[in-house]
Amino acid sequence: MLGYIETLFSPIIPIAGFKVGLANTAVMLALYKFGERSAFFVMLVKVLTVCLWFSGLNALIFALSGGALSFFAMCAAKRAGMSQAGVGMCGGVL
Repeated sequence: MLGYIETLFSPIIPIAGFKVGLANTAVMLALYKFGERSAFFVMLVKVLTVCLWFSGLNALIFALSGGALSFFAMCAAKRAGMSQAGVGMCGGVL
């Protein structure tokens, strides 16, 4: 659902590759509530469903690499003791 809402912002913000990051909220919630393994699974399901519904298979490689990079950055930031806002920013930047 958050991935769909995020696609509605693309006509408003005409920057190629820019996303608001609403779908990463689910990954962050899973990271803090259930741990890294569950958050990684949530990231995979998020990337697969959003790509298949809205982008197609061509974007899957880029989405998986971006999702994995974002996930690992959030894990590293959380382990480093950053706040939840800092963890979210690290994930959003990458």
